[in-house]
Amino acid sequence: MNERHSVRYGSELFPKRLHKVFISWDKSSLVESEVVDYCSLGIRVSIPPKSVSSEIPRKNDTFKIVLPIDQIWISGMCVYATNEQDGSVTI
Repeated sequence: MNERHSVRYGSELFPKRLHKVFISWDKSSLVESEVVDYCSLGIRVSIPPKSVSSEIPRKNDTFKIVLPIDQIWISGMCVYATNEQDGSVTI
């Protein structure tokens, strides 16, 4: 993501109600995730270890994010997915 040359804003700059989102992909159920940061190109979210399955979104997969503001759905494409040391996955 560093090659994208856009300013990323950490979730701590936004109201607490924007820190948690739900994501869904490939007709899966909603998975609660935490927003890591935002930028004009997208949102980086972290899926907690307890919710990580073998079928997480991969590069170029489409998925949806439900923002807690009036349950707004945003569709997007996975640019990358990274397995973190704590067992979580960042997409």
